Amino acid sequence: CAVVFLSEAYRDELLARYVPAGDREAIRKKSHVIPNGINAFWLGHKISREKLPDTQTIRIIFAGTIDRNKNAAVTAQACQLLINQGYSVTFTAVGSAADQRVYRQLQQYPFVKCLAKRPKEELITEYRKNDLFVMPSISETFGLVYAEAMTQGLPVIYTKGQGCDRQFEEGTVGYHVDCRNPREIADRVLDCMKNYAALSKNCCTFSERFNWDTIAQEYKNL
Repeated sequence: CAVVFLSEAYRDELLARYVPAGDREAIRKKSHVIPNGINAFWLGHKISREKLPDTQTIRIIFAGTIDRNKNAAVTAQACQLLINQGYSVTFTAVGSAADQRVYRQLQQYPFVKCLAKRPKEELITEYRKNDLFVMPSISETFGLVYAEAMTQGLPVIYTKGQGCDRQFEEGTVGYHVDCRNPREIADRVLDCMKNYAALSKNCCTFSERFNWDTIAQEYKNL
């Protein structure tokens, strides 16, 4: 038999938290990490942006429910820190406002633009207007939006130990962060901008990891 996990992070957490120490190695040997796939629309419209015209101007986007868990308010705090350092920053939050308190917090920042939830045919346009995808969720099972953003050449910033973490080697398509630390998020944004061409190219290339045809074959082989 086999056990399939969406990410290494959750495999390791389950083994450490719920499996007796004497059984962990036996379960680990049966374990396989196979991610979820994304809609073929995204893979059929891939692009990479290998050169930025101005690294002093940073355009950040997030797509998902506007609530406490997705942590967009902390992303806005990170943007403010970058602005205080002299960078020109915009932050676009796309999604339904499930938590009005968080929504009002975002609206207090003049550099934040909140947009209603968009279908994929419109969301792709918003992705292409921006440079980075930042979503330091408090908890994230997998996070398909990271993979969707990658198809558009957007480096991604995600939470350490959550669903997207360790899908790829750190610094390959983006960076993990402490979701409660706006300073660390701001620093990783700058790291992405310094190495933007390579990260964008990697995002476009490695987004094929989320092709359902490939994933289906992995399950068949298993």
